[in-house]
Amino acid sequence: MSPTLKAGDHVVVSKYGYGLYGTLGVDVYSSETDSRRKPQRGEVFFLYPPHDERLFIERIIGLPNDVVEFSDKQLYINGAKVETRRLGSSHVYTETLDGNTYSVQYIRDGSQFRNFKVVVPKNSYFVMGDNRDNSADSRVWGMVPAENIMGKLVLTW
Repeated sequence: MSPTLKAGDHVVVSKYGYGLYGTLGVDVYSSETDSRRKPQRGEVFFLYPPHDERLFIERIIGLPNDVVEFSDKQLYINGAKVETRRLGSSHVYTETLDGNTYSVQYIRDGSQFRNFKVVVPKNSYFVMGDNRDNSADSRVWGMVPAENIMGKLVLTW
């Protein structure tokens, strides 16, 4: 998730409203996905990828029924270009997605992850890491089912 998160950062995650309640790795209660708070584009969440027991942290890019397209460092949601600006001569860019502005980085040219177009299925999300050329995310393992969303990142230090 670099440049948003760096090695050694500490984080606080809110599970409240996202359906899973418990502590120390033990779920006390889990609600149905229809009654859970819905993630919004641009927010950062902890989640389990499909067919993986490891917890990942990724940015929500596509909501159910969205058409997500990515071509040469430019993201499109439902045909609309996502506002993207390069920061100086660095490999860092800012993106603004539904009012959320954040930084992303591209560290190499010709990445295999640079061109795709997908439709996000019902009850699923398309997620991406902010290190766009070096991230295991929905481009690698597909859509994330709603029930795999664990909690929202609320604080970093």
